[in-house]
Amino acid sequence: MEHMQVLSQQQPRPLERIETRQDGYISSGNGGPILKMNGNCTTNSESESTRQKPPAPKLAVSTSTSGNGTVPTSSPSAPPSQTLAPTVRSKYEDVANSTGLLAGGTEDWTGVTPATIDRFGFIKGSPKEDFNSSRPPASFGERFGRAFHELFKPVSARQRAIRARAALATGTRSGNDTNAVATERRREDKWRAMATRTTTSSSGAGTDYVFPITDPLLVSRTFKGVPDALRAAAWRSFLFDSSPAGMRAVEARYAVHLAQSSTADGQIDLDVPRTIDQHVLFRRRYGGGQRLLFRVLHALSLEFEDVGYVQGMAPLAAAMLCYYDEAQAFAVLARVFTARGVADLYADSFAGLLAAQRELQVAIEERGLAGKKAAAALIEMGLEPALYTTKWYLTLFAYVVPFATQMRIWDVFFLLGGIGGKGRLVLHAAALALVATLADRLVTKDMEIAMVELTRGVDISDPDLFMTVVEWEYKQLLKTQPLS
Repeated sequence: MEHMQVLSQQQPRPLERIETRQDGYISSGNGGPILKMNGNCTTNSESESTRQKPPAPKLAVSTSTSGNGTVPTSSPSAPPSQTLAPTVRSKYEDVANSTGLLAGGTEDWTGVTPATIDRFGFIKGSPKEDFNSSRPPASFGERFGRAFHELFKPVSARQRAIRARAALATGTRSGNDTNAVATERRREDKWRAMATRTTTSSSGAGTDYVFPITDPLLVSRTFKGVPDALRAAAWRSFLFDSSPAGMRAVEARYAVHLAQSSTADGQIDLDVPRTIDQHVLFRRRYGGGQRLLFRVLHALSLEFEDVGYVQGMAPLAAAMLCYYDEAQAFAVLARVFTARGVADLYADSFAGLLAAQRELQVAIEERGLAGKKAAAALIEMGLEPALYTTKWYLTLFAYVVPFATQMRIWDVFFLLGGIGGKGRLVLHAAALALVATLADRLVTKDMEIAMVELTRGVDISDPDLFMTVVEWEYKQLLKTQPLS
């Protein structure tokens, strides 16, 4: 009989706020957005800053000499078991790996400063930060699109969508970037005015916000983007129907899963260091951030035994850890899987993914929402969505668009993805908007070029314009697939 050891976890300690950045997104004092730590990555989520942390769970680690349970990367893992070699998880439980890190032993700032990272914690110049570094010079179509964008002033929703399409791949931006911080703070005030303020503990410590998820004004503002300081609170409202008790019930299962072992741990161990490794939270091997990511993925593989672990889950969990502590990240992501149908994409040999790709193909064939020329080119080349959208859907557009745009897509998907059984419409709208972004390159009908463009990261220079297209595409999809 194998011997079980119990290892207690070191609870991350809060980090004092650091120096002010010129762009205003990380600051000291109480006058604006802050660098939020407490075991999470760089973010400025106000509602989480004073939330009380649950007691640290204890992990049962097997000393059995059995294998590490590595599973194929192209399919769901085998059902979890209760045997696990200690060499896999024990690496993540060695607190010495967090020595010298900030944020209670999670963030690695070696060689970087606040000035060399973006507002989300990515090192500037990294692939996630700079999608456009390898793109060729603007084509004639792009130059025409830039001129169209600058010379015309459309007034209708249709014209706004056309204007946005023309500008997406050109680098054209609207507005004055120097006013971004002031604009963000004005938007925060508007969102707080819509919300109901609540406390997060019986003692009254901590503040949270509950949003009216059925309010049409909220839908309109969500397409414009949830303020980053309120994103964590907004997602909780969207996904748990403003029910804190529902979230706490899912959080309670997290400690239970951590006390078990999973055959997926070997594959998770391989994928953790490859997940957004140019981020201050995840860049150190076996550091605190990677430890949190491993634990959340481990718990997910046990929460969804019929699915197990699939590679696409890693960037989803990493993004959640940018806004929540580990138990909350698990609970929110588990809710996304169940209430927004993401688990269906992975289950039954990816049957849900294949269904989503067929639905997108129908949209392209019947209505050409992504631009008739681009749709016609895809059909003529025989490039069906199954050839290029697997990563788009399984990662909810992580690794496909810049992080800021990814969060904007998630804002809308988390709000609208569970309404009337049409959760995938938001994902289809985002996919159609991406095809529109690449229209100038697709109409050349060069299959090799088209596949390269469709399967690598797409630079979205202006998320506002991109989301204008997503909103228009979503409304067009509703006309032919009305909510039940």
